[in-house]
Amino acid sequence: MSSGFATVKAVLSGDTVILMGVPKNGPPPERQVSLSYVKAPKFANNQKAYQDEEPFAWESREYLRKLIIGKKVKFNIFKLIFFILKSPNCL
Repeated sequence: MSSGFATVKAVLSGDTVILMGVPKNGPPPERQVSLSYVKAPKFANNQKAYQDEEPFAWESREYLRKLIIGKKVKFNIFKLIFFILKSPNCL
């Protein structure tokens, strides 16, 4: 698990942000982070699939953007890895 403080550089959706660290001998490090236990409406993949966009996708993104863009936040990164084992004894 990694943790620290960073500034919110961008909000990609209602549940995903880009965090920017402190510059050290070059450009600042950036990391895309999805918020735990938050499931925001999804955007369409392209303009032709506009019908596939979930309701309130833009509104949820804008709400989060107005709330945290440019602010310093504390974060904790949890990495979970799931393995599916195939066994001849499984049903």
